[in-house]
Amino acid sequence: MRVVELFCGAGGMGYGLTKAGMTIKRAYDNWPEALNVHKFNVRKLHKKLHRIRLDELNEATVVLDSGEMKMIPLPSRTVLRDLSDLTLVVPEIIQLRPDVIAGGPPCQEFSKANRYAKESLRAAGTVGFAITVGLAKPRYFIMENVPSILKSDAYTRAMVIFRKAEYGITERVLDASLYGAATARKRLIMVGCLGEDDDFLGEHLDVAAAKSQLTVKDVLGLRFGRKYGKRGKLYWFGPPGAGSQGTRSVERPAPTMTHTAPNRPPKNYQLHRNDVKNVHKLPVPTRKQWSLIQGFPPDWNWRGIGIANFNQMLANSVPPPLAETIGRAVLAHSRSEPPNIRRAFPAHFRKWLDERFSGKDLEDRISSFRTLQQMLGSRIENSAHRVIKLLERHPAAALLSTREKSKLTDIIRLYDECTLDCIALSLPPYDKRQ
Repeated sequence: MRVVELFCGAGGMGYGLTKAGMTIKRAYDNWPEALNVHKFNVRKLHKKLHRIRLDELNEATVVLDSGEMKMIPLPSRTVLRDLSDLTLVVPEIIQLRPDVIAGGPPCQEFSKANRYAKESLRAAGTVGFAITVGLAKPRYFIMENVPSILKSDAYTRAMVIFRKAEYGITERVLDASLYGAATARKRLIMVGCLGEDDDFLGEHLDVAAAKSQLTVKDVLGLRFGRKYGKRGKLYWFGPPGAGSQGTRSVERPAPTMTHTAPNRPPKNYQLHRNDVKNVHKLPVPTRKQWSLIQGFPPDWNWRGIGIANFNQMLANSVPPPLAETIGRAVLAHSRSEPPNIRRAFPAHFRKWLDERFSGKDLEDRISSFRTLQQMLGSRIENSAHRVIKLLERHPAAALLSTREKSKLTDIIRLYDECTLDCIALSLPPYDKRQ
């Protein structure tokens, strides 16, 4: 899959998507230092995976109003560009014909720490992302942001554009510590697919979550931290606000990374509840250790940037393991691969079928329903009309014979009839519902 990244930063999203099996064709940002880090590390992974091609796209064909064909140069793989200038950026992206547009528009104005700020040009980046998607029409888009964006005007305007462009949307607030990074960073992940049903990717993301959070000890090992009696090993994590403590346990994932987190405690630091008495004796992770906590690989090269730039890049980054999980889920969906979920046959439907069919007729209908479960998952709970539309649009449907399609359509209608009967008679599982 060909990916165009917007607001790419230092490369956390791009690295994860590349590792999942996608190809970053262009990466845009207006921060040159971050672009240098992105270019070095993501390109290195492309080479490692043998994904650099000699026929790399360097120019595009444009048809002028006169009908004349003209070749125009396209930018390099990483591009320094002000993304607020959509008239310059969008035509380039359209020419690239991406399968996926991914990015994390600036989120400072949506964060809890800045909840009283008015939305301005930074917030407009979210709407600009949506406009770019709506005009370029990739099959998928992936957008990452803070959960509080859901209450913003920018989010509302972006959703209008996505809906008008006919994208089905999956929204999940994901905890990165359940997806391979030792940070409890919670981010809104929005994935859209042209012509799909809402929550089309939800089960893929849910089933990919680990059963327990990844901890700092899991990543940095048993030696990291200083022992403090029954509290175990502790370390220093620069608190994001005046009311937060900096003393943290290695037995838990690190809190959400901020630009102040890697800093040592200041001399005038005032102790908070749960802090140890002498926080200055707490070990502070090194730059490499902070990078590992955020999910970057051990050989990630930060290109000699200063501490302020490092802190900001790390705070802005999407943990690569989380991005990889999302990328794998999108690729699985594109190949019509169902999530790895064992689905029980609904007991009420089995009983309903037993009362009406027997022998081979019963076996055929049970088999058809299991096939439908495999194809559509939990989306079979929609109305019969909606489920039939989903079935018609499913890529695997093109491989079915007319008879097989007829059997699946028949079982959809029977399941809908069963549901209506159970609701009307207040039978399980609808006996306690109004």
